[in-house]
Amino acid sequence: MVPDSPCPGKQGACSENHHLTSPLQTAVVIRIPLAETGSRTLHNHLYAIYRRDNSMNTLIIYKSYSKMNTEKVAKAMAEAVNATLKKVEEAKPEDLTGYDLIGIGSGIYAGKYHKDLYKLLEKIPRLEKDMFVFSTAGSPDEKYEKPMKELLAGKGARVVGEFRCPGAAGLLGLTWANKGHPDEQDLGRARTFAKGLIKG
Repeated sequence: MVPDSPCPGKQGACSENHHLTSPLQTAVVIRIPLAETGSRTLHNHLYAIYRRDNSMNTLIIYKSYSKMNTEKVAKAMAEAVNATLKKVEEAKPEDLTGYDLIGIGSGIYAGKYHKDLYKLLEKIPRLEKDMFVFSTAGSPDEKYEKPMKELLAGKGARVVGEFRCPGAAGLLGLTWANKGHPDEQDLGRARTFAKGLIKG
């Protein structure tokens, strides 16, 4: 059974071994010397890393419109790991506090994630969470993730993964690139990516 706190039976910092087990995870023993913890934040962060199994509490927030490419990917990931799924329009800053792992997804607009995601995250002073980012684009490129990753890192988040895939691009009902994407193969990769984050 997974303990309710990073230090079962202890108050404050702890130098004891932590034994974390669940039905889907064999016992993990991690020795955390008191002198190396530095803060309660590090203690909690290490605890979150070692409890990654299908019970991990995951939230995915995304922005998608036009061809809804990113929504397809977000739904595939959420179904794969039983995550809570929210459109950015529905999300509030306080919604992010109750989760162990948070995903941020967007189509790429003028070379960036959608501005609504930035507006939401900029309202949060600190975000000391494990997070991942994902995007769909006519021409997927890691450079599109960089500004979002920098924002998250600046708020104390640890970006544990990134995923990108082609998305159908077009205008006025016409598609000029990546017709049919994300397809089932793309969504399969998205599911595998999400499951990999949970399993650690």
